[in-house]
Amino acid sequence: MTNDLVRLDGARRVVTGSTGSKDPLWASWGVPTSTDLHSWPCQRPGGGAWAAFRVSRAQAGARVVVSLRPGMEQESAPLDAIPIYLQWSPRGERLAVLVQRGDQFELRVGAPGAETPETWLTGAPLFFTWLDDDRVVAHVGRVAGRNELVIADGVTVTPFPGIPGSFCAPVVCPSGVVWSALHGGRSSILVTAPAGVPSRELEIVEGLLAMVPAGDGRVLRAVSTDGNGRTYRDLRSLNPITGRTVRVSDADLTAFLPIPGSSSTLVARPNARRGSVVFSRVSEQGREEELVADVIPSRDLRFWLRFFEQFAASHPLVDATGSFLVVAGTLATSPGEEARVWRFPFSGRPASDLGPGSFACFAPPAPETMTAAGSEE
Repeated sequence: MTNDLVRLDGARRVVTGSTGSKDPLWASWGVPTSTDLHSWPCQRPGGGAWAAFRVSRAQAGARVVVSLRPGMEQESAPLDAIPIYLQWSPRGERLAVLVQRGDQFELRVGAPGAETPETWLTGAPLFFTWLDDDRVVAHVGRVAGRNELVIADGVTVTPFPGIPGSFCAPVVCPSGVVWSALHGGRSSILVTAPAGVPSRELEIVEGLLAMVPAGDGRVLRAVSTDGNGRTYRDLRSLNPITGRTVRVSDADLTAFLPIPGSSSTLVARPNARRGSVVFSRVSEQGREEELVADVIPSRDLRFWLRFFEQFAASHPLVDATGSFLVVAGTLATSPGEEARVWRFPFSGRPASDLGPGSFACFAPPAPETMTAAGSEE
């Protein structure tokens, strides 16, 4: 549904329920005051509930606010840390909260609306994704600077054999956990059963790696060309069952995302002349490319693009039907204007202006709507 959209308006209030009309009727869930500022709103898979960080001038410290039904909100206790990132579990039974204290990150997990979530992991770096509603799999720096890939459930922390390489979240698919390990100075892409063994090597690449789930059992992966993960090339679709890859694009990329229900991929590329980001739809095997949007991103969207591997599944810019792209910023043709939220149809019809805002995303698909892994090719 195209109404499964949550955004931050011009005053950084959480708003949801766009009608998608030229003059949309917004239905705010909850009654935030003018002193409440929010960041990183995200929806439960399938929609119907949202969570965000809230900072209020009337209260000390950032908190997590959750709305499980319209008009009702629950707040956590003060986090006593810098809020970084939120992610719902696949069935929405838990909420993972990433915060920073000093030079360390903490991954806290609890039921949505829990006053004080439990700390499951501490370390730096820390990138993670849900394995199921009871466990997360994470790339975390734990002991004496040693990075590990681990499964955590709030009681035990089980490391995988090997040392993770690229600083990106592991990808969970029906074939197992797909992750990057160091291999003689290069990145080895492995698929590992959740029990931790055995691992199968799928591919070895030169450079830092970025990966996102494609939603059909495959993985989209690309390699950094600048050594710091800001620009990628050699975008390919990887089948974790067969290890076969299909090239999608070899042009410079800032980010890439699957388009649900389609074999096409959404890619984001920098436009240095305009200072904008160009979003394009690339067909299977890169045979065709179609411009979707050219925008000067808001600050929030720039941060999303910088860490798109972590945000792609939890804060999707493309809706679950593969019909729309939502971005926040100014159109490249109208630089200097205030940041607004824009919804671009993939059909080629004109974009909808949804009003002033700094960030927006759709609800991730519910687990039962996600396509199972592709069969061997």
